[in-house]
Amino acid sequence: MKKFRNVFLAFAAISALSLAFVSCSDDSDDDDSSSSTTTTDPTTDPTQEPATKDPATTEQAKTYNFVDLSFSDFPEGSLTKKADGSTVLTELGTETQPYLAKNTDGVTVAGATIVTGNSKRISARFSDSKTTAINIGNSNMSTATSAAADNYIKITAPAAGTVTVTYKITASTASDKIGAADATVALTSADSVLESKKYDTTYATYSALDDDGKKATYSDQTVTATLSAAGDVYVGYFRGTGANTGNIDVYKIEYKPAE
Repeated sequence: MKKFRNVFLAFAAISALSLAFVSCSDDSDDDDSSSSTTTTDPTTDPTQEPATKDPATTEQAKTYNFVDLSFSDFPEGSLTKKADGSTVLTELGTETQPYLAKNTDGVTVAGATIVTGNSKRISARFSDSKTTAINIGNSNMSTATSAAADNYIKITAPAAGTVTVTYKITASTASDKIGAADATVALTSADSVLESKKYDTTYATYSALDDDGKKATYSDQTVTATLSAAGDVYVGYFRGTGANTGNIDVYKIEYKPAE
């Protein structure tokens, strides 16, 4: 009996030790779990989509290119014969410099608006059925410091930035016409000049342009205006007081948003 009692006590002691070990292990796991709580930083959460700007509020650079346009790039009925400025062209045919028909509301060409309030003042130069430039003969600005009045190219800048026009000054082919010393290319708003460049166009013919070494001076010209806010920008040409000749060939207009 005593032997049986000793075995029973030994068995009870072993059982008690086993239960204590299991209890200790469970408690340890619980402690580890509570002490290792993980918090996720939303800035580093790999499952979170990165923040992006709303495309509608992000201004993009834009170029209005008037080179290599086809006849079909001009609105129907917008081009007329150079000979009379009124006969509407249904196809380009043999015309190399058709006029833009009078349209005070303007027509859209290459994304820009061309307004011709006075006929036979703006034309499209073509070579091999592709344009080489939009030609402005006279914007009817009253002075070199006034806004473009009747004939101009207009773009709308969506925000502050710069607008740059690339062009060249062209001479008259008529030997009896003389230009002016104050011909001016101007970028204007509705009521003021934003930026301008003045030229001496007192040459008579295209050949004089080469003979006098002026070709480089009047080719590949640019004028840039800085805009403090969104708004319309007009490209105009002032021939000079009492002048009868001198044009500009506009190749492109570039808008770049402020950085």
